[in-house]
Amino acid sequence: MNQLTVVVLILVMCSCTLGAYQENTKYACEHKDPVKISCPANEVILVTGGYYGRKETSRCGTNANDQCRAEGSLSTLVKNCQNKNSCVLRAENGVFGDPCKGVVKFIKITYHCVQVASYKLRKTIACEHEDPVLAGCNDGEVMMVGYGSYGRTDANLCGGNKNTKCEASQSTGMLEDQCHNKFSCLLNPSNSVYGDPCKGVRKYIELEYVCVPQIMYQIKTAIACENKNLKVACPSGQVILVRGAFYGRDDSSTCPHSSIKTTDCKATKSYGLVKSTCDNKNNCVLKPSNSVFGDPCRGTYKYIKMTYFCA
Repeated sequence: MNQLTVVVLILVMCSCTLGAYQENTKYACEHKDPVKISCPANEVILVTGGYYGRKETSRCGTNANDQCRAEGSLSTLVKNCQNKNSCVLRAENGVFGDPCKGVVKFIKITYHCVQVASYKLRKTIACEHEDPVLAGCNDGEVMMVGYGSYGRTDANLCGGNKNTKCEASQSTGMLEDQCHNKFSCLLNPSNSVYGDPCKGVRKYIELEYVCVPQIMYQIKTAIACENKNLKVACPSGQVILVRGAFYGRDDSSTCPHSSIKTTDCKATKSYGLVKSTCDNKNNCVLKPSNSVFGDPCRGTYKYIKMTYFCA
């Protein structure tokens, strides 16, 4: 089989599965309309992160408090949306609790749309006071973690307990670091590892993930600030496969600048322009400017962000 045939086969495989690697982000502000999340037919939601609170100063109005997060809010988002074709989320204290009284909060959720027939959602449970449990994938696959926590959100698992609002605040991030994009990981359900979020209650690790081909998950991210060229290149013999792209702004920390009026700004045609410029090429140069992509938010300093892999 020659090199061209290999590349063509990889491209065919990517065209069928690329949707599983397109990360989406949605927000819903407190006191505003709910947000609806939906995937195409025959795909389901795989939640990869999120919270209810405030971790940004300029979204949903302005407030200096950017260290506010409702404990267990990610678990609530997962329960509402995980493995469903669509879901509706309301940013309300009655749903998540009030982690910072008097502060306008919001929901942030990140997710992938996963083809039901292609990727089976897996769940591994490891009970406290029992041996560690190995979670993992088959040869040539890596884990894409959708949700992980240490605590208790179910009354029946691991001996049972009525306390179902128990989640170690750092456990989600720790489990993502431990298992995400790995062949396997050993789950050790212990207070010494994650802390004790509810003393006297028997806890467990809950990990949800899908296994994806390793070659498809070597995702790279390239960013360039407005009016500064971005060059993207793959090794010799490989081509760029664009996973996602936009010109605009979706946070306040990338390309910091004094002129930021919004963090919810994306040029409508930016993905198509980036794809036509870079997709299936060994290298390309992008010029993040209003003259190329248009100006989706006047007065805001923007950037281009592109996610891709080489094959």
